Amino acid sequence: MGLFDWFRKSKSCQQPPDLIWLTKEAKLRWFVQRIEEGLMQSEQVLIIAQFATTLDDACEALQHAKIDYDFDTDHWDLQTISELLDRQDRRRVAILAESLPNSDPEEQWDLPDDNLPTMSIVVLERHPLQHADDRIVRFAKCLPCRSHLQFLVSLDDPLMRRFLGDTAHGLLQKLGMGEDEAIESRLVTRHIVSAQQKIEQYSYGNSKAESPEEWFDLNYPANW
Repeated sequence: MGLFDWFRKSKSCQQPPDLIWLTKEAKLRWFVQRIEEGLMQSEQVLIIAQFATTLDDACEALQHAKIDYDFDTDHWDLQTISELLDRQDRRRVAILAESLPNSDPEEQWDLPDDNLPTMSIVVLERHPLQHADDRIVRFAKCLPCRSHLQFLVSLDDPLMRRFLGDTAHGLLQKLGMGEDEAIESRLVTRHIVSAQQKIEQYSYGNSKAESPEEWFDLNYPANW
């Protein structure tokens, strides 16, 4: 099996609905707990953020919990992924989504290689534009190993606050959620995708930003 054959066939990638919290702080607390559980299970964990400030917050939370991780600022290629999966020790790698390689959805694996470790991919936020999130999904589906991909969101996130605040708050209140509880909701996930599609229709473009707040300032009409 050649390295550059990876992107030729498809494999199973588990992608449950988004996990949703009331607050950003609750989301970060769960994230740290999730990484700690992954340590006990010797998982290979890839932590992805769309924006630098989000990744900084996550790394600070890991440091506070005294959890070791690697912060990779380089652009990945197939060789980087191969080396990560071939390692005997399990790692937690934090990276920006823009550093991931581009993947062709038509070039995926039929079956995963069960000799490789499962890759658990934790995405710390939704991007305002759907195609930016789709890039991560394509990457996960093109891995030669089994993968588990999940997006984490909170009602504090600018995308949720601006487009789904009342809708999501109402749904979560009906469920009687506490601050440290989360739900997996396909309904809310569909609302998120619908909001992203609206943003793609009316945004100025996709100028690079350090935070989601800055992204909206640069790319979306203030009064919409």
